[in-house]
Amino acid sequence: MGHSDIPWERDHWLGDVDPRPLAMLRVGMGLVLLQDIATRWPHRRALLSDEGMLPRGVQGEPWAWSLFDLFGAPSAVSLALLIGAAIAVLLTIGFHTRVVTPLAWLFTQSLQNRNLFVGDGGDDFLRVLLFWAIFTDLGAVWSLDARRLGPRRAPALGARLLALQVALVYAAAGLNKLRGSWLDPDIVYQSLQHLGYLRPPGEALLAHPGLCRAIARFTLVAELTIPALIVSPVFVARCRGAAIVLDIALQAGLFLTLRVGIWTGLLLIASVLFLQPAWLDRVAALTLPTKLADAGWPSGWPSGWPFAAPLAVALVIQMAAVYLTIVHQPRWLDSELKWVGLNQGLDLFSRPIEVRRWRAPGELRDGRTIDDVLPLVEPELQATSGWLFSRWTKFRFKGEPRLEALARYFCRRHAEKHPHAPLASFTLVRDIHPPARPSEPAPEVRTEILHQHRCGS
Repeated sequence: MGHSDIPWERDHWLGDVDPRPLAMLRVGMGLVLLQDIATRWPHRRALLSDEGMLPRGVQGEPWAWSLFDLFGAPSAVSLALLIGAAIAVLLTIGFHTRVVTPLAWLFTQSLQNRNLFVGDGGDDFLRVLLFWAIFTDLGAVWSLDARRLGPRRAPALGARLLALQVALVYAAAGLNKLRGSWLDPDIVYQSLQHLGYLRPPGEALLAHPGLCRAIARFTLVAELTIPALIVSPVFVARCRGAAIVLDIALQAGLFLTLRVGIWTGLLLIASVLFLQPAWLDRVAALTLPTKLADAGWPSGWPSGWPFAAPLAVALVIQMAAVYLTIVHQPRWLDSELKWVGLNQGLDLFSRPIEVRRWRAPGELRDGRTIDDVLPLVEPELQATSGWLFSRWTKFRFKGEPRLEALARYFCRRHAEKHPHAPLASFTLVRDIHPPARPSEPAPEVRTEILHQHRCGS
């Protein structure tokens, strides 16, 4: 098979490509999946088991199928996470990669669908990348597979779909910002008022409204420019290099200011897809006795794989139609994409978001009152800035949770942590803080009573 950088040529989609960027992506996705499992591990009982805040059957979304629904005991959840970690390790080292890649996608889809209230766009991005990776060979080089079978080139189709996914993510994010509030120069300043998402440099940035305005302009221009650079059929090396630089600048800035989970790391890792063979050859010539890219390698397209092309093309056309539309997609299409795991959340911070802070005044059985139960049961629900990402941070912004199940979990958790001071009742309260503009007084806070609960009832 041949190779082409021209999108309308057959070999661009059905030829083969240099496998080294795909190998880097494989290692990156495997490590990110391990990181994701590690961040969920301390909260596996609370977020994934029947003893937590979302027992099986409570979530209620018909499309949210998950292998985790087959069991609910904390011990079984722990075992499932360990199996997922083993899959992630196999993906990282490239052992039987063509089998492990769909297993990694299946595990990731199941893990994320088990509790939709703690997920975000970064989770979606990992799941969709793993899906498109099924259509190529991530283990053609720099893997245990390559040691067993020898190096080879990789099918172009999956690599093109992976690159197109990155372009569509940036295009849709830029369009959402454009039709949202990013023409307002104070949008970054308003977004940085969410302490639960902030890292210390982001909190310090609030003292510089002018710099916030410059960041907003750069972000919007960069997100609308990157897709064109990725798909450009001319000046390919220069355009891909510019896309990498802009991607690094955007994600490095986001990483320093906001805690948004695996989103930033994944987009940085995905930029390796745009590394050019000539660049890698130069590095290899300096560090290795022979070049790792050899035009004489056998084709990476196994017999029978062209039959997967119509499915992949149909899915990517459907995905592009959803991402690039300005109007809201039909409900049936949205549901279909969720069933196959191709839904991608992209609307975070495209508009000013009200700051939501939770508290839960309560009463002990001996009559004593507690100003706030939450620090005693789940301290990470508190809206404070910090360096580490928490799944509970996202929970505060994910629609309306299942409050009865959540309240029952808080009662159990308090009884476990404070057995000598049992909790009698509490009220879940949410304070809504509209974001303020620079040099303006803070708007009036609105308080909502979410749920009143009596423990043991």
